[in-house]
Amino acid sequence: MKQIISKIAKTTIPSNTIQKAKKEIADKVYNLVEKEIQKYSEVIELEFGGSYAKDTWLSKNADIDIFIKFKKSTSEEKLESISKEIGFESLKKYSPYVRYSQHPYVEAKIKDTKINIVPCYDVK
Repeated sequence: MKQIISKIAKTTIPSNTIQKAKKEIADKVYNLVEKEIQKYSEVIELEFGGSYAKDTWLSKNADIDIFIKFKKSTSEEKLESISKEIGFESLKKYSPYVRYSQHPYVEAKIKDTKINIVPCYDVK
């Protein structure tokens, strides 16, 4: 049983090397997005989300989700257009493209890691 658990752990739990590489990518992208949001008064803050933020991601399969929090008073149309501008400008070196969920979001790949720049309203 211990052998089985050990084998599964090796393929699912990220090694220190992989964790470090993902953190470098996450920090790099966060800084790029943070620089861009300074141009928009509608944006309140950024926040990591998803499995990366919760530290529940599986080895080699971590998407990095960065949520752009908008003021509640921002229209949906403006939220969508500004978030796309921020996402495309931040990720321009990585061939970004638009994906769709509740709101359109911008995605790109950096070293086999999907990066998602996702808009949301700041609700507390």
